[in-house]
Amino acid sequence: MKTSIAVTILLGACSLLGDRAHAQDPVKVAPKMNKVVLDNERVRVLDVVLKPGEQMPMHSHPDNIVYVIKGGKTRAVDLKGTPTDREFKDGECSFRTAETHAIQNTDTKEIHVINVELKK
Repeated sequence: MKTSIAVTILLGACSLLGDRAHAQDPVKVAPKMNKVVLDNERVRVLDVVLKPGEQMPMHSHPDNIVYVIKGGKTRAVDLKGTPTDREFKDGECSFRTAETHAIQNTDTKEIHVINVELKK
């Protein structure tokens, strides 16, 4: 009995860590949606466009700043599978701590943001 509980816990931990290992650079998992406009030792700036209904697979960001050029409604799903719906407003700017998520444009219009990823 103790062995099966330990195996279950170990498999669950491996599954969670495996998901994190698979979470990648957004530019690699969705190159058509993410364009690098600046990359140096301190920051990387991404120009991100999501068309209506488009979904970006699971990916990770370090601490970052998001500036919304064209807003809209999104659904983000974290590593636990928890969805979070959000509406971004044109001109909105926010700081976000490091995160791993998949994101979908649930709106009928294109969403366009600038994402400044902090390296230091």
